[in-house]
Amino acid sequence: MHFMTIHLHWAMALLLFGMVASIAPRPVKAAEGPWRWSNPRPHGNSIRAIAKGDDFSIEVGD
Repeated sequence: MHFMTIHLHWAMALLLFGMVASIAPRPVKAAEGPWRWSNPRPHGNSIRAIAKGDDFSIEVGD
């Protein structure tokens, strides 16, 4: 009988934990603004060469 009571207590504790975990607030991701063209702005000239590194990129054009 004692064995059954221990399992019942664990089952109730697990059920309570599951219920609390399911209603707990979740982290909210910050809203991102709309995408916009940054730098350089479109200029309509032809691009002749592009070099890209880890932290930068260089474009050569007209």
